[in-house]
Formats: sequence, structure tokens, C-alpha cells
Amino acid sequence: MKFKLFTFLKDKNILVFIKEQIVNIIKKNKDNMINKKEELKEIAENYIKNKTPQAKELAVNLIMSNIKLGFPYNLFKGKIKKIIEQNIEKLVKFILDKIQEL
Repeated sequence: MKFKLFTFLKDKNILVFIKEQIVNIIKKNKDNMINKKEELKEIAENYIKNKTPQAKELAVNLIMSNIKLGFPYNLFKGKIKKIIEQNIEKLVKFILDKIQEL
């Protein structure tokens, strides 16, 4: 996503940025993803089935630890984490779809 000075902090723009980061991670680590596919699938399915706070925290932390936040997004890690937490179900389903494409 191209950086837009006045609109980059809108929730929908940050969500698009996060999805782009997830796709980039999957593309760059395609060989490793095949090995980790089952582990990621298990974490995602565990969240969908249980929806416990622990499963949500694990999924959010997994996403936050793997996305690369460049400038200016690295200045707003808290807001990005909050958006991930609010949209975790959409992101988990998105990740499962991308994993199935491998």
C-alpha cells in the first residue's frame, strides 16, 4: 500500500497494510511456510474454535512478531496491535486462506 500522509492511520488502511505484510511474509518464506503450515493452521484453528483470550493473544503476538513495520508504522505499534485485536477473526481467516493456497 502506498503511504498517504493524512490517511495512513485509518483502521481500514492499517488493516490493508497488515494483510499485505502477511502476504509478503508468506511469499518470502514459502519454503519454510510449508514446514510451518501445520503449526500456523493449528494456531489459527485453535483460535476459531476456542476464541479464548489466550488463543487470541497467541494469534495477535504471532502476527505482531512477524510483520515488518517500516516508517511511519513503527511509530504506531500500539494502534496497529489494537486493530489486529479488533479484526483478529478476519485476519485468521485470511491467513488460513493464504496457507491453503500453498
